[in-house]
Formats: sequence, structure tokens, C-alpha cells
Amino acid sequence: HSIWNGTFEEHPPFDVPEANGSFLPGALGGFYMFLTMIILLQVLIPISLYVSIELVKLGQVFFLNNDLDLYDEETDLSIQCRALNITEDLGQIQYIFSDKTGTLTENKMVFRRCTIMGSEYSHQEN
Repeated sequence: HSIWNGTFEEHPPFDVPEANGSFLPGALGGFYMFLTMIILLQVLIPISLYVSIELVKLGQVFFLNNDLDLYDEETDLSIQCRALNITEDLGQIQYIFSDKTGTLTENKMVFRRCTIMGSEYSHQEN
């Protein structure tokens, strides 16, 4: 960055001066540009890493499908993994709360009240 900025005869329009009107020395500007690029490019992950992670997930799903401990003899079925990210979620499950869709909770929507231009309309039971 310092060497490239030195090739210009006068300061280029993208080189912003400081508040007092002076410009940064070339070495300091290069150092700032280096730090800026580290901050901007730290989020880039190589595509080969994504591919290798997906291949590892595929291998984990293969081992899950062929695990004899996950085979149910009564139904003659083994586990079915339909997503590659299932292995990421397995270690995070602590509790499972289940009801049979409405047995414990009444899934009813009841109109309580509403106000339209200052007039309140409420349900008969309220």
C-alpha cells in the first residue's frame, strides 16, 4: 500500500487527509491498511473447508443409519436421517416436552375485545 501510494505524483482522491489537512506517512498508512484487511477478511472461510465439513457430516449420517443400537426390531426400521445437520443437534437436546396436540392445552382462539375509534367491543363471556 505504501509503495503503491508512492507511485502517484500527488495524493489520489481516495486518500483522505486528517483533520489538520496533513496526510498519513506511507508506512503508517500501509500498517493501517494491513489491519483493515485483517479485520475485513477474517470472516472468509475457504470453500474447501465447507466441502470437507459436509463430507464429515455425510460420514456421520452414514454411521447413524448403520448403527445397530438405533435399530427397532418391533417395527423393523432403523433411524432415518433426512438432514445433514442432525448430528449438530444431537448433543444439545436436554429435555423433550410433548403432549398430543391439544390434550394438555386447549388450542382455542377466543375473541376477547377490540377497540375501534374509541368504542370497545368485547366478547359476551368477558
